[in-house]
Amino acid sequence: MLILNLFISSLIIIAGIIIGTQNGLSFTDVNLLWFSFKDVPVSLVIFESFIAGLVIVLIISAVYELKQGILIRRLKKNIKMLKDENKRLTETFEKKNDSKQGETDE
Repeated sequence: MLILNLFISSLIIIAGIIIGTQNGLSFTDVNLLWFSFKDVPVSLVIFESFIAGLVIVLIISAVYELKQGILIRRLKKNIKMLKDENKRLTETFEKKNDSKQGETDE
């Protein structure tokens, strides 16, 4: 999986470099909400969009990982509780079973 991630990342970086060098002399105007920028290089707009996407994905991934961590801790706690209950019930069953066998032996 790591190799696949590295391969895809490399392809994206190579594509970004190619686009950046091909559009190095291209300029555009950017209107973002109430901000207006004149004669911004297209490669800079592409790079900043890429970085903004990375930040958004990082935030979403962090929230997801935190939720998963909380869920894992809660499930581990439930598993421990169920194991303790299983142990208690097994001991109770064995005690009752031993006492019944003792009565039948006499």
